[in-house]
Amino acid sequence: MTDLLLELLRFAVLAGLGVFVIRALQVMRADLRDAAAAPHHPSRAPRRRSPRLIVEAGAGKLRPGQAFPIEGDMVVGRSPAAHLVLADRFVSLRHARLTVQDATVLVDDLGSSNGTFVNDERVGSSARLTEGDRLRIGSVVLRLQWPASS
Repeated sequence: MTDLLLELLRFAVLAGLGVFVIRALQVMRADLRDAAAAPHHPSRAPRRRSPRLIVEAGAGKLRPGQAFPIEGDMVVGRSPAAHLVLADRFVSLRHARLTVQDATVLVDDLGSSNGTFVNDERVGSSARLTEGDRLRIGSVVLRLQWPASS
């Protein structure tokens, strides 16, 4: 009796695994088909170079001079899911959000415990950054830099 039950269980596991693999392949094929069918129209407008954050004082694996480009929305925090991960015990999991809109960079504090500072002034909820501003999150100091246009 137990041998028959064990064989049925093995068969069920293999059948389930087979269904899973087939479904995964179908999803990948559909994604590839959708990507190939999507029209690709490169913009004729010249691309503006993205602003970046330059590390001035870091924690963990960050080194002074290291650069991080900012494109669209960028969450900064201690969480591995953040776009810029800061390994500092004074940084919240989701500490701040940086947003690039046209030629403007905005920083929003996401309710962090220790605050977000621009040029040593605490950010209430949102602040605008300009070239050379220093952003302090925990013990990490980052400077905003706009690359020269080419």
